[in-house]
Amino acid sequence: MPSILSSFDTNLFLLINHLPHNYLFNSINLLFSAVGYFGIIFFVFSLPLLFLEERKDKRFVVYLLTAFILVSVANSLFLKKLIKRSRPNTALTETINVGNEDTGKNDYSFPSTHAAFAFAGAYILTREDKKRWKIWYLAALFIAFSRIYLGKHYPLDIFGGAIVGTFLGWLSIKIGKRAGVANPGKK
Repeated sequence: MPSILSSFDTNLFLLINHLPHNYLFNSINLLFSAVGYFGIIFFVFSLPLLFLEERKDKRFVVYLLTAFILVSVANSLFLKKLIKRSRPNTALTETINVGNEDTGKNDYSFPSTHAAFAFAGAYILTREDKKRWKIWYLAALFIAFSRIYLGKHYPLDIFGGAIVGTFLGWLSIKIGKRAGVANPGKK
């Protein structure tokens, strides 16, 4: 990575990571990080769309599942192992590391899987429910921000994860439509 970009990324990380840390802020960010695992928050958000609203098209659940499988495979099995960027909590001594999440030397940083899950979910749910797009993307941004605040990712890791997630969300819809995924909501 060019040194000017690396320097910008590190400085922005330290600026965000060194925001005030107290019990309330730490708890809020740990919560957003926790619901970001495997896109859990987007499955929770999709429940009202499935059961409470009169929607005939339920295929978005299949698209979400497909996206989260693709994100897991792309990030964990390929991209992170190919790029091998160290996490800030192992690379920078001045990192404020919050939480007991095991992010060791062999756990790489780029791209952020949390951000990829979050933005894949936001993309797919926005395609299904355009009127709530601000909620979907605000949740994705909070999840992504929490990863920097907690000391787990650099901002460019988040940006890379957002791009990967958005692309894989789009690809999941394309794959589902091409495969002719049946609509369980249609009678």
